[in-house]
Amino acid sequence: MSHSIEFETVDPAPLAPETTVPALEHRLFNQEITMFQRYRALFSLRHIGGDDAIRVIARAMTEPDRALIRHDAASVQGQATASKAIPPLF
Repeated sequence: MSHSIEFETVDPAPLAPETTVPALEHRLFNQEITMFQRYRALFSLRHIGGDDAIRVIARAMTEPDRALIRHDAASVQGQATASKAIPPLF
């Protein structure tokens, strides 16, 4: 279910072409593509919203050796409006 929330931020990457959470999850955790391409997935997940997207973003907050992804995933998670987005931040 897409929530498509508008955010008052300038994201470092445009939305990814994929439109489903599973496809965006695959892109986000694909270490064979550029960080820019992975960022497109991260911001697309935030744009979609919902429990499944929040779960994937929370998983990105635990990415080993990817401090930048963890940082931006936490930022994106903080922008989420769902109550399930809060616990992974702590």
